[in-house]
Amino acid sequence: MTLETSLIDSAVRNWRSNVDRAGNLFGNLPQEQLLQEVAPGKNRLIYLWGHLTAFSDALIPLLGFGDRIHPELDLMFVSNPDRTVPTILLGEDLKIIWQNGAYRLSLGPGKALGESANVEHKLKGDHPPMRDGAIFKRSRGSKQVE
Repeated sequence: MTLETSLIDSAVRNWRSNVDRAGNLFGNLPQEQLLQEVAPGKNRLIYLWGHLTAFSDALIPLLGFGDRIHPELDLMFVSNPDRTVPTILLGEDLKIIWQNGAYRLSLGPGKALGESANVEHKLKGDHPPMRDGAIFKRSRGSKQVE
């Protein structure tokens, strides 16, 4: 193993470890705790997790792994401060997006977006969103496309 290969391997292992740690930290908290502020007058935990999730999603095109899966996260967690957007995702929905994004980034370049979109639905326990080659996003309160 060359020095370059060793450094890349170490960086990838550390990245995966940190993604797992953040996922375990935030993903195991109940919704009530996610809505608590880090300190009085500061951001809520759900906002911080959403911020991390949005930037992880933004890494996908930056690293050449395809298009972003959830650009809508920017409005809730990047472009606007905490509590200024009337509706944000629930913790359970954010957990699925976090896991889906981590899986997509772990696949690397050249993998089909459909594979990573199917993971989201496997984690939820429902059917994959593939219909006639198109991917339909389902979310709470939206009309389901059949």
